[in-house]
Amino acid sequence: MKSTKIIQTAQLLSDEALKAVSLYLIFFGLLVMVAIGASWGVWGFWFVPLSLRWFIAAVVLLSAGCFGLLMLDVKRCIRKVKLKLNARKGG
Repeated sequence: MKSTKIIQTAQLLSDEALKAVSLYLIFFGLLVMVAIGASWGVWGFWFVPLSLRWFIAAVVLLSAGCFGLLMLDVKRCIRKVKLKLNARKGG
């Protein structure tokens, strides 16, 4: 009985960690996008625009964050399906 609680707690902690990391990746990706927009002259704060590498880095950060949230959603859906199947089987 205690081992199942430990496993469930570990799963919840890993889910929360994945969610936090994914949201931070999205946040930093958006932050880099704002910096790129400012440097390319949207607001005219900087004189030298950032290179295209920064844009690629921002897209990679955003993609990684979205992928992490997608994986979290997939894990939760699979867990729900397993619980439904176990409930039907009676065990």
